[in-house]
Amino acid sequence: MRLLANIVLEMRRLKQDDTLDGKCVIYRDHFQILEQSVESMSTTEGGSLKGGIKLKIGYLLKKLIKVCKGYCIQIKDMSMAEEADRFASLLDLNWDFIFYSAQLRCEQRSSLRKPKELPKEQDLAKLRNSVLFEMKKLGEDTYKK
Repeated sequence: MRLLANIVLEMRRLKQDDTLDGKCVIYRDHFQILEQSVESMSTTEGGSLKGGIKLKIGYLLKKLIKVCKGYCIQIKDMSMAEEADRFASLLDLNWDFIFYSAQLRCEQRSSLRKPKELPKEQDLAKLRNSVLFEMKKLGEDTYKK
C-alpha cells in the first residue's frame, strides 16, 4: 500500500494535479504519467536503474488490476471492470518496454547466487594443491646443496 501511495504522489507531482487518487492509476488516460512516475521512482540520482523497485511496481500494478476488477464486479460496476481489463491489456503490451530491463537485471543477479554456478569442490581442491605445489617449488632454493 505504501508503494501504491508513493506512485499516486509521484503522479500528482509530475502532472501537478492534486485531484489524482488511487483509481486514477488504472485509467488508460493516465498511462503516460504512470510510466513517467515509474521511471522517476526507479532511477537513482546518478541515473542508474533500481531494478528491484521497478519490477516490484510492475507486479504491484498487475495485482492492483486484479483486485480492482474483482471489486468492480462485486459492486456491479461493469464499466470500471472493463476499464481495468483495457488497462491490463495496455500494461501487457508495454511490459517489455517498461519493465523488461529490470526483469533481466533481477534474473541475472539471482542466477549469480545459485549453487550450480559455483565451481565444484574437486576442482577447487586440484587448484589449491597445484598452487601450493608451485609456491613450495618457488620457495625452495635451487642453488643450495
